Amino acid sequence: MILIFAFDFPPKIGGIHTYSYEIAKHFSEHEKIVVLTPHATGDDEIDQKLNYKIISYLLIISVFICFSIDYGINFLVRVCGVDILHPK
Repeated sequence: MILIFAFDFPPKIGGIHTYSYEIAKHFSEHEKIVVLTPHATGDDEIDQKLNYKIISYLLIISVFICFSIDYGINFLVRVCGVDILHPK
């Protein structure tokens, strides 16, 4: 399983958002993917159309993850069973 930690991801619009989406789409053809991204209005509709798991979190949690990146990422690896991390 591959965990992609993407601060920028659809439904927000932009070049980096599209890049993150395309990376997840490509890897999902070969591996099980989990994308960790901030919650955004309208993301539930998009998430249902994808063939990989999206974990959305409130933006306040991103502050926690930034300050305790080692603990936060290690926790996610254990909980999700991730083999590869791809920080975008």
